[in-house]
Amino acid sequence: MDVRQVFLLSPARCDGPRAALLLRPDGASPAAQSLRAGTLSLGEAFTFMSALYFRGKLTHARAFAGDGSGAASTYIITPTRGLQTPDMLVSTTLLHEFASTDIASGGVTYRAPLDRDLAALAERLGPATRTILLGSIASNKYVDACRLALGERLFFPASFVGR
Repeated sequence: MDVRQVFLLSPARCDGPRAALLLRPDGASPAAQSLRAGTLSLGEAFTFMSALYFRGKLTHARAFAGDGSGAASTYIITPTRGLQTPDMLVSTTLLHEFASTDIASGGVTYRAPLDRDLAALAERLGPATRTILLGSIASNKYVDACRLALGERLFFPASFVGR
């Protein structure tokens, strides 16, 4: 994998008020309509649920990731499916699955797929590749798993320290 930077994005809150709007069977937003049509991507879903915070992370990652396209070098940490690309299509069932998982507890439902995917990613990356975590580093819910798999190749933007 000839990528200079890989971005890992922490997930949006899947059990909040914006998620409830997205998941309403009669939701009128374009995102809710796309979800029902089976055409909503993970990046779009998390952007809707988190609004500006996630949108900013995704926009930054796509602009500065590896080859410029951001497609193969931007991954979203999910509550139950490990690392996924922003383009992965989501369903109502999958978003309910995400909402039912407590990431903060560090349980096996969250950690096993994440640990598996981080280990596979670490094997594919060159030694000089920087992996940048865009998400809260004030808690260990993302940092521990990423540090274990990526070691010295894991970086954090200074503006994320303490968040």
